[in-house]
Amino acid sequence: MRILTVDSSTSVAAVAVTEDGRLMGEYNIDSERTHSVNLVPMISDLLDRLQLKPQDIDLFAAVSGPGSFTGLRIGITAVKSMAYACGKPVVGIPSLDSLAYNIPVGSDIICPMIDARNRQVYMAAYRQNAQGRPEKLTDYMAADVGEAAGIIAGLLDRELDREMEEENIHGSPKVILLGDGAIINRCVLEEVLGGRCIFPPPEKMRMTASSAAAA
Repeated sequence: MRILTVDSSTSVAAVAVTEDGRLMGEYNIDSERTHSVNLVPMISDLLDRLQLKPQDIDLFAAVSGPGSFTGLRIGITAVKSMAYACGKPVVGIPSLDSLAYNIPVGSDIICPMIDARNRQVYMAAYRQNAQGRPEKLTDYMAADVGEAAGIIAGLLDRELDREMEEENIHGSPKVILLGDGAIINRCVLEEVLGGRCIFPPPEKMRMTASSAAAA
C-alpha cells in the first residue's frame, strides 16, 4: 500500500510517501514560512520527484493533533481535499503517537511533549513492546510543565519499584523526552528529573513525516 502522510501540527511542515513500510521520500522543513506557503508545494514536488500522481496514492494520512490549530487545519484540509478528489480513504494520526516513533529502539520510557504555550504541554508516556512499537502507559493529557514533570517522576518511581520486586534492576529507570514542549521546557524538566531524563539528538526531537507514517 502506498501512503502519503502530512504533518503540520507544529512548526515543522512534513510530508512523506511510503510503500509497504518502505520510505520512498520525505521532506521536513522547520522555517519561519507558514504551512500555507510551504506544505502544498512540498507535496507536489515530492510526488513529482517520485514520478507519482495523487491518483497513485492508496491512502492519505494527516497528523490530527494536538498541536497548532491553524497548522492542523491546513494539513488536514490539504489531505482531505486530495483524498476526496482521488476517491481514496484518509486517516488521522495522533501527534504524540507520531513523536513516540522517533525513538526506534530501547527499554526506556518515551515521553513526547508538544508545546501548548503558557508553560502547558500535551504529553503521553510510552514503552516499546516486543514488536518494537510504542504502547501508551498513560492517556493523552494536557498539563502544566511542573505537573508533567511530577507525573513522569511518579512513572519512574513505579518502574523502579516494579524492577525491584522482579529483582531485575539494570540501573535507574530513565525517560526519553522529545518534542518542542520538551525543548522549550528543558530547564524545568532537568531540574525536577535530574539524571533520570534523556534528551535525544536534535534530529529526533521534532516531528517527522516518516515517524507519522510508521504510527
